[in-house]
Amino acid sequence: MDIYEKLRKEIRGEVTRNESLARYTSYQIGGLADVLAFPAEQADVLNAMEIARESEQPLFLMGGGTNLLIRDGGIRGVVLNLSRYLPEKVEDMEDGTVLRTYAGMKMVRLSSAALERSLAGLEFAAGIPGPVGRRRTSSSGPGC
Repeated sequence: MDIYEKLRKEIRGEVTRNESLARYTSYQIGGLADVLAFPAEQADVLNAMEIARESEQPLFLMGGGTNLLIRDGGIRGVVLNLSRYLPEKVEDMEDGTVLRTYAGMKMVRLSSAALERSLAGLEFAAGIPGPVGRRRTSSSGPGC
């Protein structure tokens, strides 16, 4: 079973093959993702990451695609887009001075959550249209 079929079987959410990433970025440019998945929940993100690791496939975590440039050659392996299904959940940690959220949450929303709790330090994020937590997870990189 190839990684596309395994992801379709093992995770909740949408999984596509040879999907153009241009439609998921603010610049509307970029090539194809071998496999593009929109996990439904945090458990699905973790499961998809484990499947990619076991399959020895490169993995790229993507948020909302704001200010993301993707080469015409696309991204090999698996792209997990965290912007569609993950809940915009903010949890108060410790004594209420620390917030925890999921990757993929919009920076504007996180900044607003901090303001609602009278917490300082995220004011700069109020004008950032992108999400929290986009990073490359494979050592060789996805080629973007």
